[in-house]
Amino acid sequence: MTPNRTFTTPGMSALPPQWVDDVDGVNGLLSDIIRLMGILNAMHATRVGTVFGRDLDDMEYKIENMTGDITDKFRQAERTLMRVGAATRRVGGEEATIG
Repeated sequence: MTPNRTFTTPGMSALPPQWVDDVDGVNGLLSDIIRLMGILNAMHATRVGTVFGRDLDDMEYKIENMTGDITDKFRQAERTLMRVGAATRRVGGEEATIG
């Protein structure tokens, strides 16, 4: 037997299906979202303590940008999950419904 040779069942790929990578990507996005929401929460707490001045404007700008970044990550995760669902339907599988 050759040590560098990979054996697979005929008709089977040696690589996992694309959805595995997609789900890993969604999990990474969700981890980022959780981390960013913690930062955003701290930013809001700091903002509440700021009454006026340049710091207030800067903080509001940063909060708006962070909120946009989090929203973008949610949308990216949603698109990826929709792609996984579409791929599941194409191969005749059933989608899981949560809720």
